[in-house]
Amino acid sequence: MTYKTVESYVEVEVDLDEWNDDELAEELRERGWFVSKVDTGVEKFQREDFDLLIGLVDTSNNPLYTKSTLREKLLGARYGN
Repeated sequence: MTYKTVESYVEVEVDLDEWNDDELAEELRERGWFVSKVDTGVEKFQREDFDLLIGLVDTSNNPLYTKSTLREKLLGARYGN
């Protein structure tokens, strides 16, 4: 038996104004996404916190690639990149 492949392109318009922030976040969580507000997380870290974390990464026994990757992420979060 042979199967025929059918392709279809559809445009969908979604009006996000119909949802409030909490409803939208809950919908995304139910679909398996991680959701957090912009004003939580990185903004609570002080410069000294990032310096300490970077120092711990630099002196760890992890492979160089792991250390440099984590260090780049910390620097990006610290400077907002």
